[in-house]
Amino acid sequence: MIYSIVSQSIAITVATLGAYFYGMHHYPNHIEGARTVAFFTLITAELLRSYSVRSSRFTFIPYWCFQTKTLVYGTALSFVMMLIVVYVPFPTTIF
Repeated sequence: MIYSIVSQSIAITVATLGAYFYGMHHYPNHIEGARTVAFFTLITAELLRSYSVRSSRFTFIPYWCFQTKTLVYGTALSFVMMLIVVYVPFPTTIF
């Protein structure tokens, strides 16, 4: 179990840092763009990780993960809220 937690944490960290450096390369002299790319990556990785913690034996998303409608709705709502925070002008001034 500890191995799973550590490996997932390392994978999410590497993906987020990779996305940040990609954003720094893609948006030169615009750190907000790199932060936004890293934010999207981190939130999406955590949303997908919520499916993998349902079982200690399966690390992929099998068909039975979608039987928990509350998790699916919560993931969809969180993804929509992330899009609102980034693309709607009013919440961007808060965050």
